[in-house]
Amino acid sequence: SPQIEGSKENVQPLVGGRDVKKLTKQLKSLQCNPTSNTVSIFEEGCREWEAKLDTECPEDPIATWDEYIKWAQQQATSDKVSNLVVPILQRCCRKFQKDERYKNDPRYLRIWIKYVDTVADPTDIFNFLEANGIGQGLALFYTSWALVLELKKNDFTEAYTKLEEGINKRAQPLDKLQAALKQFQHRMNQ
Repeated sequence: SPQIEGSKENVQPLVGGRDVKKLTKQLKSLQCNPTSNTVSIFEEGCREWEAKLDTECPEDPIATWDEYIKWAQQQATSDKVSNLVVPILQRCCRKFQKDERYKNDPRYLRIWIKYVDTVADPTDIFNFLEANGIGQGLALFYTSWALVLELKKNDFTEAYTKLEEGINKRAQPLDKLQAALKQFQHRMNQ
């Protein structure tokens, strides 16, 4: 799309990629109204989401938060806006940290992992998650922690230990955890 082509060097990359239709619409909106500010547009959208969080009392509140965070990440095309996503992640993580329904909910753990991606040293966060029993039954917890240990800390022994720990605890899906361990061993043999 011409809107994306002319703006791609100014758009923050997103780990999971971006929705091309939404990005095109957002960039077109900014081109049509050059006086608009991406931060103020983002903040206006956040007010709408916050109103949803305040008025909706669904049986599964993490679903609304999950959609809010996905929306916020898709909207965060600049550094200024990306910095506004972090407090949303923090609030969601804090809100549900004692809620037993979400201790092993993959959506909640993914939100924590998104937050982990924003900090320089995520070790304390993983220790907190472990101490509070968050994600202990999920392979994602162990594979993510192992990757941090391997890539950011160069602590290959501890990374291996985390993967084995997840397998010993039979974290699900177990086959993904076993595959991650095999991939890790292959990388170490290289």
